[in-house]
Amino acid sequence: MSKSQPVSAGGGYAPNYLPGLGTWTGAEKFRVVVCHSCGLTRFFASEAARSRLSQSAKWSAVM
Repeated sequence: MSKSQPVSAGGGYAPNYLPGLGTWTGAEKFRVVVCHSCGLTRFFASEAARSRLSQSAKWSAVM
């Protein structure tokens, strides 16, 4: 597997993939991880974004 450098989760003309988790100065970031064998791709939110989940009105817990 390989991981990317932090990538912006949205803004500008792109959709915001982590709405409500960024700061007023910009969208939050995530890392992209790709499997060399099969190409499975996963996105991992930064620790800063995850720390804002419980306070954000744009996200709700899944039970």
